[in-house]
Amino acid sequence: MSEKYKIVYSADKNLYTEGSPVIVRDFSLLRDIRGGGMLCKMQLINISDKTIKRVKVSAITDTERAEGMADGLYIARDMDTVIDIPLNGFDHKNAFFSIDEIVFTDGTSFCADEKTPWQELSFPDTLEEYLSDDDLVREFRSHFEEGVYYPKEETDLWFCTCGELNHSSEGACHSCNRTLVSLKKYGVVDLKNAVAKQKKLDAVNKDKFEEVYKQVMVEKKSKRGRTFLYILIVAAIATIIALLIATDGTHYTTAI
Repeated sequence: MSEKYKIVYSADKNLYTEGSPVIVRDFSLLRDIRGGGMLCKMQLINISDKTIKRVKVSAITDTERAEGMADGLYIARDMDTVIDIPLNGFDHKNAFFSIDEIVFTDGTSFCADEKTPWQELSFPDTLEEYLSDDDLVREFRSHFEEGVYYPKEETDLWFCTCGELNHSSEGACHSCNRTLVSLKKYGVVDLKNAVAKQKKLDAVNKDKFEEVYKQVMVEKKSKRGRTFLYILIVAAIATIIALLIATDGTHYTTAI
């Protein structure tokens, strides 16, 4: 695109309005470098459980309103579609969009109010970025082993720890099946309390271990002392017997 088009204006990325089945990943006003014409290009991401069949959108500039259509689509969840909206003018400086209609394969549709603002989504931080503590990250992952992001709620959406986006009406993540309720159990305060409790338990266990270890070492030392005494007694008896044999066999028999 960089070779054929020049970007004249670009809206914020990942725009969303409450209740929308799509995210506007990108909306740009472009100039055809070779032909001189202008157009708007829009990329939509389906975030609903329904499959999109048709999309009708508009680009509004200071002098005109142009429509774009994409029909015969089968855009499932998390898939995207790109729509070109040709413009008649040649000197547009900026533009904004309107999603006039989205039709699903089940016959239902969605129309956005032009007055409804589209705002940029704030995606979640990774666990390391959000928690900034290795102990807290380990505690969180002890419950959600494959967790990558710290779960987040925004408008009527929520981001799972796996990074997937869900509507608030979805109790469980459509990708990993983790529930929002279970994720909420491990807020920052809860994680800190769990880590503190575990550290106290570890300290108690360490003290008990050291006490038991000392007792074991004392017993081992005592046992080694008794064993050494037994060895000395046996050695002494053996020495006496050897001396008796060397001097007189009779004495040896008497000794026995």
